Amino acid sequence: MYLFTFICSKDVTWSSKLDSSVEQFYILSRRVTQNAKPDAVLECLGVRWELHCSVLSDSSKLSELYTNSKRQRDVQLQERAAIGKDSRASKSTCERGLAYRKWHLSGPLILRLPVTDASINKEALSFALRTLYDPEEPPNEWGETVLSTAALLGMSNLFQKCLKEMLTNISSSTVCSFHRVSCKFKETILQRACERWLELFLVIELSCHIKLRDLPFDLLLKTLLSPRLFTSNEYEVLRAVLYWLYLQLNPFRQTLPAHSNVITFFSKETAVFLEQPQGQKYITIFQALRMHGITEWQHLQELQNIRVLPESWLLHILSNHYHTVSVCRDDKHNTTFHPPITPDVVPNIFHKQLVSMQVV
Repeated sequence: MYLFTFICSKDVTWSSKLDSSVEQFYILSRRVTQNAKPDAVLECLGVRWELHCSVLSDSSKLSELYTNSKRQRDVQLQERAAIGKDSRASKSTCERGLAYRKWHLSGPLILRLPVTDASINKEALSFALRTLYDPEEPPNEWGETVLSTAALLGMSNLFQKCLKEMLTNISSSTVCSFHRVSCKFKETILQRACERWLELFLVIELSCHIKLRDLPFDLLLKTLLSPRLFTSNEYEVLRAVLYWLYLQLNPFRQTLPAHSNVITFFSKETAVFLEQPQGQKYITIFQALRMHGITEWQHLQELQNIRVLPESWLLHILSNHYHTVSVCRDDKHNTTFHPPITPDVVPNIFHKQLVSMQVV
């Protein structure tokens, strides 16, 4: 029979059977202690976890709970002794009181630990408690649940080990959640590592992953404004932002759409997106883009087709390009400017585009 017992309470609904995570803890703890009787029972997340004094020192929270519970029991034992000596108490009353407290004052100490952090679950708690018996026990994955559980239990060694593992496992699938956790616990080293990863891989990796949708507005803006943002060309940054925006507007998508679908989505509206109430909060994101670096003609044409940028923005971009190409064309000694197509053609194309916008 399993030694984990389950009770019903008006405050907590206790489970009626063991799940795999609880069973894993049971098997390990009993093996390490050679089936020794528990010294304490932790009531947490609907489970009674049987613990031993020999492992509690690695958890400051459990040690505190054990000390407080033991102190309360000592007080109750003193009260029981006093009742037994009280000549005014009838024998039957004493017997009823002693019988009521017999198990409570002689069995394992009861430790009650409420959990308010929604990220903590039985799997993470089981893992954290297993590491008290075997520090080499591996988790299903390192992340917020383990870090939050280690913080709750006051397990500093496990907390630091989890941070170290997270630092070495930053990827497209983890960077957003790891950054959120780093802010939650004010862990600046992990936070900076996530931000540095984004500077390097926002365009070439995260923009191709569905987890792009989890990138917070402020973090995206900070990354775009960073002078260390890596990209092969500025159009790729714009493309990443358009994908991110598409996912914000379509939060239930489970896969990335094709690029043509994104372009079609933003091209179908007649109104300019950033000029609408829904789009105004995204203006700062597009203002952070270095769109003067977008010079390929087809990319500029796409900018106009997607109906995201105000016409005044497009005018400013095209006018600057027209001016730059014109100056370059007139300066025969200029060897630093390399337009994407021949100098004779580019001014004519830009000129036609500006004429179509009725500004030349």
